[in-house]
Amino acid sequence: MLSKQAFRGSLFWLIPVLAMDQMGHCSDEEAFDEEAAAQEVQLLQRYHHLQRPSQWSPFQKDLALTHVPCTFGHSVEMAGLQLPRSDLSDWLKVWQSFNTTTPEEGLELMRSATAPDVPLWGMMDPVLRGFSKLTGCHLYYTPPKYLPKDVGQQYYGNKSAFTFLRDPYDRAVNDFRAQVFGLDSIFTMSCRQNTSLREGHLERESEKYRNWYRTCDVNSYLRAELPKVLEGDIYRADCHFLPQADYFENPFANTTAIDNRKIPESFNALMVERGYFNITMPRTLHNYVCNNISAYTLAEDVKMLIRKVYARDFDLICSLFGYCDREEVTCLGQIPNMCGGKPGVNSTAFSANADKDVRSKYFPEWPCGKPGEA
Repeated sequence: MLSKQAFRGSLFWLIPVLAMDQMGHCSDEEAFDEEAAAQEVQLLQRYHHLQRPSQWSPFQKDLALTHVPCTFGHSVEMAGLQLPRSDLSDWLKVWQSFNTTTPEEGLELMRSATAPDVPLWGMMDPVLRGFSKLTGCHLYYTPPKYLPKDVGQQYYGNKSAFTFLRDPYDRAVNDFRAQVFGLDSIFTMSCRQNTSLREGHLERESEKYRNWYRTCDVNSYLRAELPKVLEGDIYRADCHFLPQADYFENPFANTTAIDNRKIPESFNALMVERGYFNITMPRTLHNYVCNNISAYTLAEDVKMLIRKVYARDFDLICSLFGYCDREEVTCLGQIPNMCGGKPGVNSTAFSANADKDVRSKYFPEWPCGKPGEA
């Protein structure tokens, strides 16, 4: 298990994490060509110059992220800060802000590290760093309708919400990959094992589950987990099994949906449209383990379970984006290592119990243990 106190005030974990951009959950950023990213933004700016809404303002900047677990939320939270990777002093302030005793102290550190107009989205806003008494989940993973009224009003204010909407099959598989990876966030030092202990779900750390993690057995994992969700244990795994539709029920703000199939372009287009010209997401986002699996790996009985648990998500995707075939299987082919198992696609798998996987390369002592370890 991880002791958060053991890592406070140290750059030991921060430096290698920034080197590999390993701060997101479910999907993370590699180093990317900043010049190419800038050119992409310029193209988007020219495109949206012709299609700006009548009330558009380049200084609007009125968005607040609603973080649906495993929909690239942590990558967006980091991108919003607009901090250079080389700026270790400011990244350290961000990291230290998670160890303060009050949200006010955390906010003071965050603002000392960022420009005044930088958005603090999701977990980057200290007001969302506690736990929900209702769901038991982190507040930044808790649907807006379950947030305490004062917290929701403070976070959303007069802003508009935005979030990603991801294909349920694709999301389920990549959430499993995140569970295998183990580390939820380098800022909170939260591991899967910590969450299992906090929630009293130690069966998720049993030898049976550890074997599924080691062998990338997504079907057995979902056969065990989804029936528990159907039976009413909906907040397990830090709210990662909640339907995405729950996050669109927002009493504090109207919500704009971003088509996850079309990232990063769909996200970058919204940023330009709403005046966030310095915020961009590259296309080099990926998981680091179980690269041999994707939605194409799912067995028919597991897909049937997913359709039951996430029926409202399929409805929402159909109504918002026109993807109405509930048996359609997709993956993010524009992003490396996201389509393992798709016919005709070769994907080199990082075996979850490989002797030399990416974690042992960057972290001599991985804080969550090797995949499958308790």
